[in-house]
Amino acid sequence: MDDPTRSTPYPTTSPAAPLPGYERFFAFESMQTTVSTVTIGYRLTLRGVTPIETMPSTRDESLPEYSIRVTLGDHEVVLTVDEWGGRGEELDTWLRDWIVERVSWTRAGVASGRSRKDPGWLRVLREQAPWR
Repeated sequence: MDDPTRSTPYPTTSPAAPLPGYERFFAFESMQTTVSTVTIGYRLTLRGVTPIETMPSTRDESLPEYSIRVTLGDHEVVLTVDEWGGRGEELDTWLRDWIVERVSWTRAGVASGRSRKDPGWLRVLREQAPWR
């Protein structure tokens, strides 16, 4: 406690300097955030489209460690941290494209409700279903 540079007697960890061995975990957390942003925006913005579900490996032991399964109707993809960790922007674009290719847009529209709509999904709706 004699060290004047320490403001607390307790050890601290900084998110800017992850503990050794935890890089994959932090990359997985970031990957989950990206997938959730895309899929929640899809759910809150669009109606009349194929339902989408996500399942992280922390809730399904049949999945590889640090992975997320995305299910869209009869289609499914498993995203792993080894493939997508640290590539959030690329994952966002790839996942949106993957969804767009598999959704039936014939009955699509803007979801009702007062929630903020995702501008990316609104743009896709205008492109895929211009009659709406």
